[in-house]
Amino acid sequence: MVRTCYILSDDGAIFWRNISDGGLSVGEPTGWIRPEPALGRLRRIELGLGVLLVVILPTRSVLWLSGHGHRTLERAIVIVGAGLALVVVDTLLRRQIRSRGFVETADAIVVTRGALVRATTVIPYGRIQFLSVSAGPVARYLGLATLRVGSASTRGRESIRGLRTDDAALLRHRLEERARTTMRSL
Repeated sequence: MVRTCYILSDDGAIFWRNISDGGLSVGEPTGWIRPEPALGRLRRIELGLGVLLVVILPTRSVLWLSGHGHRTLERAIVIVGAGLALVVVDTLLRRQIRSRGFVETADAIVVTRGALVRATTVIPYGRIQFLSVSAGPVARYLGLATLRVGSASTRGRESIRGLRTDDAALLRHRLEERARTTMRSL
């Protein structure tokens, strides 16, 4: 019988130890699958709509209602402020997207995310309770989907964003089969 123990190192790498009657082997998951580049476009569209609704429209409304909407200085402040906010958030989004990924191991799926706070979640196939694929209107237009993996843990679920729609469906099916096979063997 082989048992697997996952170890997270300080630099965010995941190692595993396969413990069997014959000995111990140590390795690191290879082949991290990263999000599609279109996820960056999706996040920028969401960001642009958010900035439009939260920053630009309310600021323009306040300036117009106060009778100062015609001044060039106020317009410049709004445009420069929105531009700076977009640049800062876009930089953070790029880092966040680069930090996302997942890998399928022999007995678990490992999901990593987080640009500022790094988080890595290991979900054994036997603990998967539900799998769902979702996509909003912009994501559908870009051909992207999100796979949500629900597990029997206190954290609840993990999301894998930025998958192509057909890849998300295939991954869902593959994880479903692995979970079913693992549950049968218990």
